[in-house]
Amino acid sequence: MRREKADVLVLGGGPAGISAAISAKRRNLGVRVILVSSEPSHYMRPAVTALLEDPRVSPEEIVSLDPVFLLGQGVEPFTRGRVTELTDGLAHAQGPWGEVEFEYESLIIATGGVPFVPPIEGVDLRGVYSVRTLRDARRLANLLRPGVRLSVVGAGLAGVKLAVAASRRGAVVTLLEMKRVLWTVLDPPLTDLAKKLVEGSGVRVLENKAVDRIVEGPQGSVSGVEAGGEVIKADLVVFATGVKPNSALARSLGLKLGIRGAIKTDEGMSTSKRGVWAAGDCAETLDLITGKPTYRPIGSIAFLGGKIAGINAAGGSARYRGFIRRQAEDVKGLHLVSLGLTGAEAQALGLEYDVVELHSSWPDPQLPWWLKRPLKLSVAIVERGTDRLIGFQAIGGPLARRKSYTIVRMIAEGREVSNLEALGFKAA
Repeated sequence: MRREKADVLVLGGGPAGISAAISAKRRNLGVRVILVSSEPSHYMRPAVTALLEDPRVSPEEIVSLDPVFLLGQGVEPFTRGRVTELTDGLAHAQGPWGEVEFEYESLIIATGGVPFVPPIEGVDLRGVYSVRTLRDARRLANLLRPGVRLSVVGAGLAGVKLAVAASRRGAVVTLLEMKRVLWTVLDPPLTDLAKKLVEGSGVRVLENKAVDRIVEGPQGSVSGVEAGGEVIKADLVVFATGVKPNSALARSLGLKLGIRGAIKTDEGMSTSKRGVWAAGDCAETLDLITGKPTYRPIGSIAFLGGKIAGINAAGGSARYRGFIRRQAEDVKGLHLVSLGLTGAEAQALGLEYDVVELHSSWPDPQLPWWLKRPLKLSVAIVERGTDRLIGFQAIGGPLARRKSYTIVRMIAEGREVSNLEALGFKAA
């Protein structure tokens, strides 16, 4: 076994790990930064949907950052490997490059998340899947064909995009959700509109349906899904029920864990152990609006957290007051945006709230074009009793980036909802 000495060792090649490694090197060109990743290269999550829609998509169209790029940034990548043991100052790993013992001064854990599959009967049957990686997506894409019966469990962003993509391939798709369609990013009445749009793509949507069990068919394969007393016939079942932190290595190192088992971090992404930082879907972050820790497995937050961790692991002193959730997605050609807290998040963080429907109002005909793009429906989430803006959601045409940034700044500064009138949104 050979030994490699790293000033900064990064575990994980997702948005947080890549951001951390590059930020560490840029902070201090003199440090040796090594990144260990199980994936051959880095890609953005939309690539998973692209593969489901067309399994012939080439790797060149999907991969956004490859090992050659990292080498150009001064980062040494060890890809397609895994860490088998982690102790203070040492990480044992193996991959196609052999078995290596990495000695480190600073450590950044960015091991991401793993699919959460509820512990119900039948989840281990043949034909039951979860989709997190490109390998998962390619395997499922090769099984999709016209007429195949697919049940997707979970109607978050991943589940909705997966269901729509499969429907476009000719599959007969049922989408099951124990709450409402896209409830993790939208509030009523936007969730009602979202449901209609998904149904318009040919997907059968069953809301307020908890899955009781996966029904077994011949030779240990899936034959259906039972939910609310109804059995939906299925050849394939995909769980899109979210992710949970991949914090096993952190636990073995004795780090403190917090919400949902995510690694507890502070304003500098430091963990409970000196010299160790964490970022991404394996770690907690602070919410800017409430100042409370939360768990948000979102790529943009992973990137920002990784940047802070990388700077500090290389000797810097970066700090943050909290992050604001920013999500913008394109589902079935329709744009949706969700900024700040949703009602569900506000409730979980102890804030009483109201959902205020917004109407377009154009008081000034001289407004620039980027303020005038129409939206089908938009709402504000406000703190009850203060009218403080804590969230914004819209479905329709794309929301201009500058407009989105302005709304995020209003949320960060604690402005009242009436301030949205300057952007063309008036409370109903």
